[in-house]
Amino acid sequence: MKTKHIIGISGGKDSAALAIHLARKDGDWRYFRDFLAESNCAVAAREIEEARRAPNIEHFFTDTGKELPEVYEYLEILEKFLGKPVLRLSPFLSGNDANAAPFDHFLWAEHGGLLPSRRQRWCTYKMKIKPMNAFVSDAPTINYVGIRADEASRSKLSSLKNVTAVYPFVRDGLVRDDIVALLEETTGLPDYYRWRSRSGCYFCFFQRKSEWLGLRRNHPDLFAKARRYEEETFDPETGRMYTWMDKMSLAELDRQAGTSPSDEAIIATDGPASWQESLLAVNLAEDDPHDHACAVCSL
Repeated sequence: MKTKHIIGISGGKDSAALAIHLARKDGDWRYFRDFLAESNCAVAAREIEEARRAPNIEHFFTDTGKELPEVYEYLEILEKFLGKPVLRLSPFLSGNDANAAPFDHFLWAEHGGLLPSRRQRWCTYKMKIKPMNAFVSDAPTINYVGIRADEASRSKLSSLKNVTAVYPFVRDGLVRDDIVALLEETTGLPDYYRWRSRSGCYFCFFQRKSEWLGLRRNHPDLFAKARRYEEETFDPETGRMYTWMDKMSLAELDRQAGTSPSDEAIIATDGPASWQESLLAVNLAEDDPHDHACAVCSL
């Protein structure tokens, strides 16, 4: 069975930059042959040697139906630049309600209103990992992962025996500044970096309080929807209430923001004039260890 080559696109900077970095090497089959041979992928390297061509890398995105609007917008920008589609994978493998968003189905039909959290990350497995596993199936697969040279300690083995994760940025010595520069000269950076450090669902429970306030400011409708999820899962008989943040509901955060405008002003950007300064100094300054928590491109 011929080797499959894939890149999981998360909607974030690293996976997008990786897709662009490798697309620029499309005519250099020797690069892929040598890189895969160095990565102990002898069969894949031999296939490239025999074909005398770079591999056909498939790009995919696992869609929860609740991603940030900026993520969907950036996917279209990336597709235009690459000149090829980013395949959308649905978490609905079969037999689910086509009219329901994947997250809503799993939340109510399978988890009884239990919101995902750091301790109950059912969303990661059911809406990100399982669709990827189904996409890969049992084919021998090379998964190109966007871990950089300045974070090589995050490298890890895939949980699937037929999938080998490889790290082009580590091999080529690319660090955070290289990734930012690459995107600035090609597709630009995803717009959400003005106020948030990660891609993914708009209600991601890994968000900092400042990012929740950024959602409130930039997408008040989505903030209100995230707040409704908390209210809908409240059980008046037991007093049980699931919240996205530890020890605070979005209703409480909303009230705080409404009465303390100076607090929100501190974490809000000043608009287009401070775009680059805010982007590089705040959201790209440090990698949150949870930034890649549900991105299959990190598996």
